[in-house]
Amino acid sequence: MRKIGCLFLLENFLYLMYNASMKTNDKGIEIERKFLVAFPTPNILTKADLRIDIVQTYLHAINGVRRLRKCMIDGETTYVYTIKKDITPIMREEREGEIDKDTYLALMQEGASRTIQKSRYVYNLGNHKFELDVYPFFKDRAILEIELNSEDEEFVIPEFIKVIREVTGEKEYLNATLAENYGNE
Repeated sequence: MRKIGCLFLLENFLYLMYNASMKTNDKGIEIERKFLVAFPTPNILTKADLRIDIVQTYLHAINGVRRLRKCMIDGETTYVYTIKKDITPIMREEREGEIDKDTYLALMQEGASRTIQKSRYVYNLGNHKFELDVYPFFKDRAILEIELNSEDEEFVIPEFIKVIREVTGEKEYLNATLAENYGNE
């Protein structure tokens, strides 16, 4: 009980500490749809506007999800701390902000669960940003995400991406579950 109480206090302290610098949309809400897609060909990956190599670690949390990311783009590394709390399967409260390397390393010491690696390919098409996540443990599939401004916003998935099915809200395809099932300690 004492450990859980300390974790709860730490979680809330970090939330308050980073809340002022965390970026969100106007309401601090993330609306996201997620699709299981066929593993992309090299030609599809070269069409991306940006590639980000990500090491993503999930921290213990009492309420919601706490996540650390180490993001590498063209030799530059940034660190991001995120707190998410589900509202619906498609909508969640999200607070995130850039942190320095020392804070990242200190948070990693608190007893993280598991870590996954992925390469994220970003496609800016029209008014939408599509993020294609390629994981080293999947050889036949990848995950496509799109963030929206409303739950009923219309969008068209690029025709060069072959959708297998929508997996929004399916626990099996949440990054935290992928980290638990395929990640490193």
